[in-house]
Amino acid sequence: MADEQAPQSSLPEPGVIAPWDYSPEENSQLSEKAQQWLTTLCEKFAKRDMAARRFEVEQSWKAGMFKRGYQYLLPQKGGGWITWQAKNPETWNANPGLNTNIYTPYHDIIVSALTRDTPEVRFEPEDPENDGDITAADAAGDFIKVFERNNDLLTLHTDISSYLFTDGRSHVYTRYVKDAQQFGYEQETDEEPVVPEDEEQQQPPDPDTLSGQAASTEGMAQENTGGIQQESGQSSGKQPRGREVAEAFGKLSVKVPINTKKQSQWHALSLSREWDVSIAKATFPWIADKIAPSSSPGENELDRIARINIGLALGSSYVTGDSMVNDVTVQGVWFRPAAFMEVSDIPVRDELMGLFADKGGCLVVHAGKTFAFARPECMDDHWSVIKANPSDSMNCPGQGEWLIPIQERVNNLVDLLYAFFVATVPRKHFDSKAFNIEALKNQTNYPGESGPFVRQPGTPVSELVFIEPSPQHQPELPDFLWKMINEIAQLLTGAYPALSGGDTEGNDTASGIATQRDQALGRLGLVWHSIQAATANYHRQAVQCAARCRERDVKQLIGESDTVIIELNDLKGNVLCFPESDTSFPESWTQRQQRFTALLQDSKNPVIQTLLQLPNNLRVAKDAVGLTDFEIPQADSVDKQRGEFEVLMKTGPVPNPKLQQAQQLMQSAQMKGAPPEALQQAEQMIQQIPPEVSTVPVDPDWDDHEAEAATCGQFINSPTGRKMKNGTPEEQAGLANIALHGMEHKALIKAPQPQQKPVSEQISLKDLPPEGQQQMAAQAGIQITPQQVAARAIAEKPPAPIVQPGGPIQ
Repeated sequence: MADEQAPQSSLPEPGVIAPWDYSPEENSQLSEKAQQWLTTLCEKFAKRDMAARRFEVEQSWKAGMFKRGYQYLLPQKGGGWITWQAKNPETWNANPGLNTNIYTPYHDIIVSALTRDTPEVRFEPEDPENDGDITAADAAGDFIKVFERNNDLLTLHTDISSYLFTDGRSHVYTRYVKDAQQFGYEQETDEEPVVPEDEEQQQPPDPDTLSGQAASTEGMAQENTGGIQQESGQSSGKQPRGREVAEAFGKLSVKVPINTKKQSQWHALSLSREWDVSIAKATFPWIADKIAPSSSPGENELDRIARINIGLALGSSYVTGDSMVNDVTVQGVWFRPAAFMEVSDIPVRDELMGLFADKGGCLVVHAGKTFAFARPECMDDHWSVIKANPSDSMNCPGQGEWLIPIQERVNNLVDLLYAFFVATVPRKHFDSKAFNIEALKNQTNYPGESGPFVRQPGTPVSELVFIEPSPQHQPELPDFLWKMINEIAQLLTGAYPALSGGDTEGNDTASGIATQRDQALGRLGLVWHSIQAATANYHRQAVQCAARCRERDVKQLIGESDTVIIELNDLKGNVLCFPESDTSFPESWTQRQQRFTALLQDSKNPVIQTLLQLPNNLRVAKDAVGLTDFEIPQADSVDKQRGEFEVLMKTGPVPNPKLQQAQQLMQSAQMKGAPPEALQQAEQMIQQIPPEVSTVPVDPDWDDHEAEAATCGQFINSPTGRKMKNGTPEEQAGLANIALHGMEHKALIKAPQPQQKPVSEQISLKDLPPEGQQQMAAQAGIQITPQQVAARAIAEKPPAPIVQPGGPIQ
């Protein structure tokens, strides 16, 4: 084993030049027999249910070819499909079939209906009385924003829905991927966040660069890369960034025990993918010299050919020579501990049980025929399965499976109808003695063209030329073909015109068409519920991956100004994830816009007016308008205030510098003997100055105080604010800072008060000695010297009274 994984000092570690599915669990150090037995288990699983597996592979293969547009398929000896054109080129050239593709349009209608929006999920604590679980549920709800920001979930659900139409079963693989080529490298030190007030001093970043910068603060594993950093050799000193990734696969890539009803009954699962050999070598550098293009252990070659054929979009079961020479099948097999009961070697079985039983199983990876590694990993932490229809096994029919025979008949009927119009143009026969046939062949034949001929005496022209009668198709053929394309196909797939805004019953009212649409969506309810359950499952798995694999707190920019900050420890509780209680189909953007328009029509209602003024509702209103140039100032103020929360949450309030300045002037006035009345008035003014201020100054002239104060209030009453109120001292201080900032905005909403002179102006200059007068003049921007102050005081001093002994004052 040590010889097989010799250090490769010249090769970088995993995740640097190729993606690496990271795990905090180190690769297991196996005995040679244990490694051989794991390979044997992979081979046994690959050969299990061979007949059923071949049947589902050929089904999915055929459906994939139909979606691509190759629909004249014939079964080929040895398995797979070959086009009629490839098998009978001469017959095809003489009478080529016409491909009237209705399969792909119905596929697009169903997929579009299922991907109008991604399902919403909610997190709940596993133990509702456990503080750790409650905290984890709240943090998970925030982390989902990061996960959805880093993954294109609309594309993911498009892939899921497409596989459900063609394959009948889809699988979502969720894991933590480290990839320096895609995500960049981890920064050694965290950079200070950019607050809205500082943004104008920097150049606007490129969106791709911003995404990478946001990811730089994500939690990363820096000490090991799944237990193989020591084996891969050279390290650049920089750690590749990572993030949670979800990806969908169909039947051709994933094999599961077919005679099972649900995932908990699986003892194993395998994922097979074809990679270029250079990518495989870069992913597994410690065995790079041993990797060669080949299939995985025990896998049927038909499976591999089907995947390559569909990937290359070839018209038959062919694969190009360069694909076979340069592609290697990388296979990962997840085993539950129960699978080790097939190991007859008791010491080896005990070894495997000791390594993997308490971890929920293991992952075994082969690159071609070469064993790459094995590590503890439970399939339930990474895999979600979705079935298009309820069934007693995993080989359930796809939504478009019953459309395939309709498509084949439509092609045949269209060919027949086309032949009546084109291929059976009536044949003309001429009298060979009256006409020169060879000359006729060389003549042109244009509409309206004239030409002479020699009349045959005694014979009518009609008897010299004979035109065969044209065959007529059955009168019902066009109507029957139309029903096949529309009514029958819609009934089998559920892709009624109402799904795309059409009308099926002659109802031209908006409410009638909406009712038809809802009825059509109800037909897709079964598959929609399965998608919802799987969405909740892979969201929970993404949160678990973050809690296990990240090593830094989560800090990422979402949108233009919303920053999510999550402490890693907050994610390490036990949480449950469920679809939102509303299980109906999500509304499209057009439907939401129509509802918003209807709401505006009732804007005179005071309740509606109040709702429309709420900060979050203003942001929804801006989105619902749908005009990129349409500006709602209050919505921009909401975004500005949310951007300031990051700075406010860092510390608590700070001492008010104005209060400190006023107190210093008060002390100076007392020392210089100011009148008691002036000191008392100054003391009253000092009491009105707040002792603390927030760390983000409020602009009294340009801030929208109502919108920003309301945004602060909503944050304080939100689940995050309530959590911070009872959280750590740092969190409580940050919340107090936000509350004080909101109060500063509220203070400026009130009616303006008469301006009062500052404390420095309440104390007369005449009440202070020359030094004090000089200080106050300097604060007013006047530069004078103590000598000038003293001279002025002497000049303004009234003459001293003349006092005579025993007499009155003169």
